[in-house]
Amino acid sequence: PTLTAFVSWYLYLSLTLRNTWMNYILDRYFHYLLLHAIFLPTAKKFALWSGGTRGAQSKTSPSQTSSFVISPATISLKLLLLWIYMDAGGGKYMDPLGGWSYTADPLPALDTYTRHTTAARYVYALLGPTGLRVMTPTVVWVELLAVPTAMVGSFMGSRILTYLSIALICSLHLGIAICLNNSALLSLAACVPWAVFLPIGWKSVQQQQQPSISPTRIGWKLDFNLPNLTAALCLTAMMLGSVWIDALSASCDQSVRHIWSTLL
Repeated sequence: PTLTAFVSWYLYLSLTLRNTWMNYILDRYFHYLLLHAIFLPTAKKFALWSGGTRGAQSKTSPSQTSSFVISPATISLKLLLLWIYMDAGGGKYMDPLGGWSYTADPLPALDTYTRHTTAARYVYALLGPTGLRVMTPTVVWVELLAVPTAMVGSFMGSRILTYLSIALICSLHLGIAICLNNSALLSLAACVPWAVFLPIGWKSVQQQQQPSISPTRIGWKLDFNLPNLTAALCLTAMMLGSVWIDALSASCDQSVRHIWSTLL
């Protein structure tokens, strides 16, 4: 999986850099996901680090395989989700025109969004203007609270909090997919990184290494080995580069050969 993720990321990056005028938010999201997939230990447990081999996992009880060890990739991906949704929700909350508030005048934002597709018009007919006015600020709070709630639920081992957060945010993206033209692929891709919050809980981390520890004790472990240090370095560089591009750099309209290596 690591090699596959690296090759996929490199090929997608090469394709994007050869067609920079067609680089949209979906492409940026794919870059982030594929880069994180390189460092997520998918060979041992889906999107999460299990701290053991496959053979060991097959002999481990379900209670011991339901938790994870922190890795730089899981930390980075969760921080990325936190930034994305706090930025999106905060922008809507602070909209100077108040388009995402219940008192939006003349129409709330969702009222205008549910007119693009046939499915959207059915949604409009079912909810009506009043229902859409109530749903509009709900979207804002789902975006603002989904990631913090999932983090708390994951830390506490609460399936209810974690599953509720994932269900709400995925429902939001599915709603966008059916109500807006040309948004299905981005919406479905946005649901993928939420798998990083699964499985839930931290209890098995020390139990796997020291079986004598009480089952009720909660702990976590981050190994400072070469793979983790490499992942931390690469992902930190990605994050700093993203901040620089978004906040500090000047706009660039140069041709591809001036800003990217032709080796890509």
